[in-house]
Amino acid sequence: MSTPFIRVQEINLPRFDAQRQREGRGIVLGGRENRPVTASVGTFLVSQTSRGGQIVLNMKTNLILAAVFALALLFCGGCASTANPPKHDLAKLQGTWIGHEVDGPPGECRMTISGDSLKAQAAGQDESYAAKLILAPGASPKQADLLIADCSAPQYIHKTAKMIYKIEGKTLTIAGHEPGDETAPTGFERDGQSRVFVFTRQ
Repeated sequence: MSTPFIRVQEINLPRFDAQRQREGRGIVLGGRENRPVTASVGTFLVSQTSRGGQIVLNMKTNLILAAVFALALLFCGGCASTANPPKHDLAKLQGTWIGHEVDGPPGECRMTISGDSLKAQAAGQDESYAAKLILAPGASPKQADLLIADCSAPQYIHKTAKMIYKIEGKTLTIAGHEPGDETAPTGFERDGQSRVFVFTRQ
């Protein structure tokens, strides 16, 4: 069934908006003057210029356009909400951090982050890493991947280590799995699969 229309051959612009709001349907305008014609369709505003032809305002069409517009806003908002926090955290992570491994060998652990490059030295053993740091948007707890470019243990080179982290003031806590393990820790407790480090910003 076609959408019903009301045909208007002469347009009185001040009366047109009131009539349009009462009808709540599509309307065909036969305006003959080159001047703007504005009408309310539901809660949306449609504006055209009449140049001797017909202007068709159809509520169904405008509802479809409104739905597309709303989805676009939601999509962009979602992009913003998931992309911005990792960039913000990356700025917070910059610099030199010194700390220790929880229940690990005694001694100092050191980590330096510059841009997305990370270099780390563990305590009490010849263990060092150079990696690219990639923060994961939207993860809870916050998550990151380390793409290992160089390591004192050659078997880890070109593998990915998954970790979670939290920043509390000048304190950074990291829990990570062995490079090559495709799972990430779920908490900040040391267990047979996770190693935990606590650092302080210098």
